[in-house]
Amino acid sequence: MEIMKAKLFVLLLLLVSLLQSCGVVSFYPLYTEETVIENDQIIGVWENSEDEYIWEISKPDTLKSTPLSFGDHNGNNNKYSYMAIVYMEDEPEQWTEFMIHLVKIGNFTYADIFPNDWKFYNDNLMAHMVPVHSFARVSFDSIFTVAHMDQELLEDLIEQKKVRIPYVEDDDGKTMLLAKPEELQKFLMKYDNAETGFFAEFIWNLSRLNGENKDQ
Repeated sequence: MEIMKAKLFVLLLLLVSLLQSCGVVSFYPLYTEETVIENDQIIGVWENSEDEYIWEISKPDTLKSTPLSFGDHNGNNNKYSYMAIVYMEDEPEQWTEFMIHLVKIGNFTYADIFPNDWKFYNDNLMAHMVPVHSFARVSFDSIFTVAHMDQELLEDLIEQKKVRIPYVEDDDGKTMLLAKPEELQKFLMKYDNAETGFFAEFIWNLSRLNGENKDQ
C-alpha cells in the first residue's frame, strides 16, 4: 500500500512539474470579470502524443449557474470554469484535475490553469504546498494548441530590468509572478508579440480523440 501511494505521489509531482517546467507560474489568476470568456471548442478528449497524456475537458453542470467571484488568489470555480482530467494513457486511474479559465486579452486567447484535485493526498505535504496558476496562449481547430510562456525570455527581461511587476525567484532561477490579474494582463499586452516570441518555444499540439469523455 505504501509503495502504491508513493508511486501515485511521484506521478502527481511529475505532472505538475511538467506543466510548470514549460512556462512561468503565477500566484494570482490571469482572468478578470471583464476578460474571462467561454469557448466550448475546448470541450472534448484531447491527446498529447509527445508525452502520452490525455486531457478530458468538460464544463460541470454544477458550475453553470455559479457567478464569477474572487475570494483569494485561487479565484473561485464558476460558470466560466472548465474541468480538465489529465492522466497518462496507460494509467487512467492516476489522474489530476485542473480548472481552466479562458481569457481574452487583445487579439489572443489564454488559458489560466490551476490544480484542483488529484488522486493521492498527503496532509503533511499539502501543508507545505502553495497552489499556483500557469497560463498559456491557446487556439482551437482540429488541433488544440497550447503555447506556454518562455521562462528563459522572462529571465532575460528580468536581467535587463524591464520587468516592472512583482515576482520572486528561487535558487534555480525559476520565477513566480506575484502581480494581480490586471497587472498580468498589461504585462502580456506589452510583451506578447512576434518580436519577443514569448509563446513561440514551448508548444503542445493536442489532437481531438473520437468518443465520449470517460466517466470520472
